[in-house]
Amino acid sequence: MRNIIVTLIAATVLSGCQSWTERLAEYDEVYSLKPGDVLVLDTGITFPEGHARVKMQGDGMVGTGGVDEYHPYCELEVTTVSDGHFRLNPDRFMVWKFSRQIMPWNFTGTPRVIAANDHDSHSQITYVSDVWVRSTTQPEVIKLSCRHVVEPEDRDFVTFAQMQEAIQGVLHFERQGSAR
Repeated sequence: MRNIIVTLIAATVLSGCQSWTERLAEYDEVYSLKPGDVLVLDTGITFPEGHARVKMQGDGMVGTGGVDEYHPYCELEVTTVSDGHFRLNPDRFMVWKFSRQIMPWNFTGTPRVIAANDHDSHSQITYVSDVWVRSTTQPEVIKLSCRHVVEPEDRDFVTFAQMQEAIQGVLHFERQGSAR
C-alpha cells in the first residue's frame, strides 16, 4: 500500500513538472522578444473614429466592442485619436522593449464589465504583455498589447503562440537571427 501511495505522489509531481516545463518553454518564446526583432503590419488599417487602438482576436480585426475578454486578444495602439480617416499602411516596426503588468479587471474592462462588477466579489485579473515598437515612417505606432481576463486561480500571461494567433492576418513577428 505504501508503495502505491509513493508511486501516485511521484507520478503526480512528475506530470506537473512536465506541463510546467512545457509552459516555461512558451514563456521563453515571449521573453525572447528582443530589441531588433520586428513586428510586421501585413495589411493597411483604418482606425475607427474616436479610437487610438484597434483590436485583433483570431483571424483579423474586430469591432470596438467585439472581443471576448476571456480569450487572448491584442490591441495595436497609436498616439493619435482617429477622426475616422487615420490609417496605418503596411510597415515594419522595430521591437525596442517588452514588459508585462497585472491589472484588476475593473480597470481594464469594457463599460458593460465595469458596471456589472460587484465591489464585494473576488476580482478577476487582466494579464497584459506589451511589445513596444518604433517606426521612422509611421512614428504614431506605440505598442502591441496582448491580454486576457482570468480568474484569480488561473493566473497566466498570454503565450507567444496565443499572441501570434490573435494577430494573424494583420500582423506577424520576424525574429532576429531565427528561422521562426
